[in-house]
Amino acid sequence: MVGGVLLTIVYDAVRENLRFRKELKQNSQIDLTGSDWFAAWQTSVDQKELINTEEIIIQQKGALVKIHNREKSRENPKGGYKWDGQLQFYHGRDLMGHYFARPEEQNTNKGIMYFYYDSAKKQLIGSWVGASYDGPLLNGFVVISKHKTESIEVLKQIIKSHPDKVSIISYSM
Repeated sequence: MVGGVLLTIVYDAVRENLRFRKELKQNSQIDLTGSDWFAAWQTSVDQKELINTEEIIIQQKGALVKIHNREKSRENPKGGYKWDGQLQFYHGRDLMGHYFARPEEQNTNKGIMYFYYDSAKKQLIGSWVGASYDGPLLNGFVVISKHKTESIEVLKQIIKSHPDKVSIISYSM
């Protein structure tokens, strides 16, 4: 009986160690670094939904992913801003992290992001929640891919196929 318990403990420890090593290996085999990424964001200005597009620059070192836009969204001159973000890869598929307006922007836009990385399509599909032009608690979908038109089309498909889950939620006090 004692031998069985010890064997179970050793087995669980070895299995957890192997899972951890596999996750590290998966994360280190992915390299998103580059400046040829395009994002399409679901957002709003003056309570009107719109889709922003931005060229995105990604820098990756292992599981750490830094991301920022090259310039403000041209579709959103009133609510657009330059920002930086930092995310962490998990299990070679999920990215989670935060974003914030650059100091020179003099605004308080910031929030969190979650993405699913589809390695076959080279797409990041996810959601953001944070403070933006229309208020302190907003959310929307985002798609990042290698092509601007692809990002827009995939985002539109997500919005169309999930109309009950994609409305911009704004809460103001």
